[in-house]
Order: sequence, then C-alpha cells, then structure tokens
Amino acid sequence: MKKYLAYLVIVTSALAIVFGLLVTIGAVPSKYVWGGRVSDAGQLVILELFTLVINLLIIWFVGMKANLFDQKISPKLLSRILWIIAILMFLNTIGNIAAKTIFEKFMAIPTLLTAISIVYIIKKSTNRA
Repeated sequence: MKKYLAYLVIVTSALAIVFGLLVTIGAVPSKYVWGGRVSDAGQLVILELFTLVINLLIIWFVGMKANLFDQKISPKLLSRILWIIAILMFLNTIGNIAAKTIFEKFMAIPTLLTAISIVYIIKKSTNRA
C-alpha cells in the first residue's frame, strides 16, 4: 500500500508539473492558479517555477521514503521533511477551497488526498522501523 500511495503522489506531482508548464506557456489561463490573483506574467513564471521545484522535491522525498530512490538523508530527517510537505499540502487545500474559481476549488481534492497519502506513507514507514 505504501508503494502504491507513493506512486500516486509521484504521478499527482508529475501532473502538477505538466499543468504548471501549461500555465507558464499560456495554454491554461492564469485565472485557474494562485487564487486567480496573479496578473503579471513575470510573477506568474516565478510562482510556477516555485511550484515546479516543490513538486520535484515531493517526488524525490516520497520516492526515497518508499525506497524507489536511494535514500540520501537520514530516515528521521526525511520523515520531518515529509511532515512539513504534508502540512503545506493541508494548507494548500484550505487555500484551494477559498479560491475564486470552481476549478481551483476542485483542486482541493487532489491536494487533500496527497497530504493524507504522505501522512500514511510516513506512518507506515515509522511503524516498520
């Protein structure tokens, strides 16, 4: 189950990266991201680059926790990092619920599922250690 959830989180993050790239090139209107509050193209690129980095880190850290990648950091530190990511995903869920567009409100579902999945991955790893 842990590996399945890890793959789910990794695929979700990969899809978020693709979506962010589509927003950056203008294929998806910017009103669907960042609460619909970003109108400056330069600011949008910076925010989407931030999202890209975060999603790459999520893929890397979750992959390490699920033993899909070589673990380069201590298990305790990795769990702490994943707790921070899970908390950020829970906060992102709240932000999505408060967004202007229905599309972004709908995105609360995958962010919440990602947060719950990460917590489950952490808990299952901790129980087996």
